[in-house]
Amino acid sequence: LHVADLLDLIDIQIANLEQFKGQTFNVGGGQDFSLSLYETTKLCQEITGNSIVIEAIPENRTGDMPIFITDSRKISSITGWQPQRDGRKLIQDIFDWINTHEKELKGIF
Repeated sequence: LHVADLLDLIDIQIANLEQFKGQTFNVGGGQDFSLSLYETTKLCQEITGNSIVIEAIPENRTGDMPIFITDSRKISSITGWQPQRDGRKLIQDIFDWINTHEKELKGIF
């Protein structure tokens, strides 16, 4: 989920605090914006121009989740909110932000 999509939702919630009082919501990109680790890695390679060897590990390890997709239908049905930014936009914005703040980030990673 792109942080800008989350902030859009928070703005909606702040404007309607009483409507959301005491409720809990799942929030994420849902099926339409889901990416596998492989797809995410490929996007990172396309955007950064860097590549790494991707090897499959056929067996699941303890704690591995074969799939996870957040169900945001509850919050969407109440507010009409839907994520607007896809995985490519998310990764591109992260890449751009890291490049813009490279000096401040030195020594962190």
